[in-house]
Amino acid sequence: MMNKRMFLAAGSLLLCASGLLIVAPASAGTYRLVSTSSSPMATTNDEVTALAYANHVVYAGGYFTRMYFKGHRYVRSHIGAVSSSTGKPTAFRPDINGAVRNLALSPDKKILYVGGSFTRVNGVTRMNIAAFRTSTGRLTRFAPKVAGTVVAIAATSYRVYLGGTISQVNGRRRTEAAEVTTTGKLTAWAPVLDGWVRALLISPDKTRIFLGGGFHHVNGATYEGLGSVNPVTGTNEPFRNGLIPTYHDGRVSQATSLATNGTWIFAGAEGTGGVRPPDRSRSRYRIPTVGCAASLARSPSPPMASTCLRAGTSPP
Repeated sequence: MMNKRMFLAAGSLLLCASGLLIVAPASAGTYRLVSTSSSPMATTNDEVTALAYANHVVYAGGYFTRMYFKGHRYVRSHIGAVSSSTGKPTAFRPDINGAVRNLALSPDKKILYVGGSFTRVNGVTRMNIAAFRTSTGRLTRFAPKVAGTVVAIAATSYRVYLGGTISQVNGRRRTEAAEVTTTGKLTAWAPVLDGWVRALLISPDKTRIFLGGGFHHVNGATYEGLGSVNPVTGTNEPFRNGLIPTYHDGRVSQATSLATNGTWIFAGAEGTGGVRPPDRSRSRYRIPTVGCAASLARSPSPPMASTCLRAGTSPP
């Protein structure tokens, strides 16, 4: 975990496997670092794959089994939490028997959803998804049975959307994505994808769910790595294809993260790299329906890219 805290003004920060990438929308001002200060912070003995913040506490999930702080060792089984003011691990220490891949909070920040590849939490069965109360750290009764690793979670006050390598939920077939109620009951929402889902995002106006990952089609329509579906029916919402390149020579490119500031939607991607084809080499797009200006970072070597989407514009 980084031992420095950085704050950005009017911007977005994308964290990629090969480093930090800051991307500005076409109409945005220049990003600037407004405050940087050294601060003690716990470290881990293995990879941290997910972070969440609520009530002055930073939750971390991943492959680690230990946290370290000022010479002390803390046993933490794939999940832990630290004080945002001191960096010291808190008493939150669930026992999870497998890797944590995603953390998400309910809108009121009272529930922390944990997804990954595990079968038991605190000695009881939890199939790749669990939930805790942030006020007490206690495991809740939320226990849908998910077959497959849960890599992405997006939560509303009444529903929880799941993405990953999902094949079944509560004994019913699903293809990489599913929705359950906050009590764990499976709903009818069932978009069909042909590759894993690595990111989910509910649009600011709650009218669609954005999906990112390693798929090529959504509900039979070609959407390379990025798609958009109705939050109730799971059917496709109009969306500009082509932001993620389609390769036919063994290279791959996948959307790995999605975020929003309420106006813009930011997408991070990774892959094997390579320059985009000439007909897709523009650095900005205007997308119908979603109506977004998209800034793409591209390079022959770094395996990363980013896209930002904004409502209110028109197609070229």
